[in-house]
Amino acid sequence: MSDFEQAQKRNSDLPDSKSPAVPPLPILLIISCSAAWVVSQLSYNSLPQLLDPIKVAFDRSDEVVTRMYGYELFVFAIVALAAAGPLARFSRVLVALLGGAVVVVACIMSALTDSYSVLVSSSIMLGAGGALAGAAGTAAVASSRNPERVYSVVMIVSYVALAFLLLF
Repeated sequence: MSDFEQAQKRNSDLPDSKSPAVPPLPILLIISCSAAWVVSQLSYNSLPQLLDPIKVAFDRSDEVVTRMYGYELFVFAIVALAAAGPLARFSRVLVALLGGAVVVVACIMSALTDSYSVLVSSSIMLGAGGALAGAAGTAAVASSRNPERVYSVVMIVSYVALAFLLLF
């Protein structure tokens, strides 16, 4: 008996289905992680639309305004890297809520200020809060049963949501 025939005989007691059962997607996980990533990346994705209004409102040059966003992205990267390891010891939900709260406070600060230095500070806070929310969302997806599938759906949902928010 050939190897192929032996493999067929071993697998003959499997169900009639030719493909293994695929578990359903966790809808709440997809919604919450998509929300975390939208909060995390909203400032970065809205950057081109915000450059000119900030330059005009605060009478600053391109270099100065882009440096402010550089600070935000630098803090985002540092906080995301620093939070990745210890995140396993904390509740991902609480970390995402903390990050979201920091983002909300930073957005309110930036909307109500007339000072460029306060705007830079709120931008840095926005980077830190966004990194916490994004790291919590990534950790939640990574610990799911089928992370590749969940991650792909979350990315589609979050970028469709970002496109909708930025267009309207």
